[in-house]
Amino acid sequence: MTDPVQADEFDSARWALSRSLFFIGGQGKSGTTWVQHLLDGHPRICCKGEGHLADGLLPGLARVVSGYESRIRANNALFPGLAPFHPPDAAMRDTLLRFATAQLLARQCPQAGPGREVDLLGERTPANAGHAASLLRLFPQARFVHVIRDVRDVAVSLWHHARRVGGETRQQYASLESLATALAAEWARGIRQLRVTVAPYADRYREIRYEDLQQDPVTSVRGLLDFLGTDSGEAELAACLHSGSFRERSGGREPGEEDPAAHLRKGVSGDWRNHLDAGTVQTVIAAAEGMLEDLGYDAY
Repeated sequence: MTDPVQADEFDSARWALSRSLFFIGGQGKSGTTWVQHLLDGHPRICCKGEGHLADGLLPGLARVVSGYESRIRANNALFPGLAPFHPPDAAMRDTLLRFATAQLLARQCPQAGPGREVDLLGERTPANAGHAASLLRLFPQARFVHVIRDVRDVAVSLWHHARRVGGETRQQYASLESLATALAAEWARGIRQLRVTVAPYADRYREIRYEDLQQDPVTSVRGLLDFLGTDSGEAELAACLHSGSFRERSGGREPGEEDPAAHLRKGVSGDWRNHLDAGTVQTVIAAAEGMLEDLGYDAY
């Protein structure tokens, strides 16, 4: 007799794999959570975070499968007179990875069903940006949204975040200036590397700037919905913008009203001008090696 729980898991994974999948990534404190909430507000989209699928679950599973394959091959070699046990190959490994991902994505959307027919499933983890090509290879129909923000604002946001929660950033950097300088080089290098690795999947990769979302949210969100291949009418846009509004997510504050103790601290662009002196800005621009200009950011 079939275990109903197992049957449900298989059915949920099949359901998830029959949806259109997408992943969101970007440098931490660049607005990936904001984009997640914007898209999750769409009536036909379920997008959650932070699953750490690409940087946590999938590499770990791949190592387990590869280790098991090596063990079975070694065991087969020890007993050449016996019929070999056929180990998993690369195709089976990828199938297992897809299935595990699908099960987890389905679990994030228990409300899907009659009354809310979800067509798109998404997952948001900042570290996805370092694994975009792997995700796009593993899921041939998936799409990837890369959220980019001026690295100077990223540094300011990270610094305040570190002051709030502690952790590695506070231990590694003695000042905002040292953080901003080191981050600028890493940020620019990461964007360049990502653009190279996703080149074979260019039609399924989309960059969006935090600043563009703030300046023209309607056009920016509509562009994202069109990229994902779903409805972008007035009702859908209104639902997305409500779900992702700073006021909605911050408990009633307007953008610019700062709460240093909150994850959504201030919600503005250009705050770096209030925190970085001219010398530091010049150093950050040099460290970014042209990436700020390439992305259309003002020098000062």
